[in-house]
Amino acid sequence: MCENNGQRDIYDYFDLIDDAKTKKERDTYIEEALLLEPDNLELLLLKNEKNKKKPEKYLAELEKIVAVGNKQMQDGGYFRDNKGEFWLVYETRPYMRACYEYLITLMKCGFVTRAIKEGERLLELCKNDNLGVRYDLMHLFALKEDKENAEKLFEDFKREQSPQMTLPLCFLYYKIGETENAEKFLFGIYEQNKDLLKFIKKVISENIYAEIGKMSPFGYRPCTMEELLEEYVKYYSVLDTCPLFFGWAKSRLEEEKSKNK
Repeated sequence: MCENNGQRDIYDYFDLIDDAKTKKERDTYIEEALLLEPDNLELLLLKNEKNKKKPEKYLAELEKIVAVGNKQMQDGGYFRDNKGEFWLVYETRPYMRACYEYLITLMKCGFVTRAIKEGERLLELCKNDNLGVRYDLMHLFALKEDKENAEKLFEDFKREQSPQMTLPLCFLYYKIGETENAEKFLFGIYEQNKDLLKFIKKVISENIYAEIGKMSPFGYRPCTMEELLEEYVKYYSVLDTCPLFFGWAKSRLEEEKSKNK
């Protein structure tokens, strides 16, 4: 840690926050750092973590943080000069992280329409979507059974074949009764990831939570059970809204496998 004339700068404080041994020590460093930069979005997000067990307060504080960020982006000319390329500009990243946390929290709290509005706004700010907002939007569209916007999003991202895009599309088509389209996506996912049937059986038997408990905290391997578990952990609140989907998917995959024997 570097200090100038015994004075800590903001970077020193971020190091101290990371290395803090206790929650009290960490909170103290956050408060001291905020005296230096009261509108630092990353510090404000760290401070708000203490409210995570109080969803209403946590969301309200996030709204305030995003408002602070909106002013910073407006005053700095970023909305005018960098719209569409926000993540490519270092100064916009704390703002994008704050907005993404706001989006995820809206989803968790059940504010579907507001979450969609925020997600669409973030894609306008960052067309390359470095944060993966498209996956959240696809699940939100599936939840609302919004076929038109789901298909548009799929096309906008060049029909990306990741399960984060195709599984919610499969789910959506099943819910609206377009089973032929649903099957097409289901079989496509299975072609890429042979653990799909095993995953679905775990969901149905409720053994999925034991599998989740075995997950590595250091990421997942694509085209494995881990990838599907990651999908379920993040979006179970959407996928659990239609439990019949998994029974249907299991039956169709087992029928298809028996045909190919």
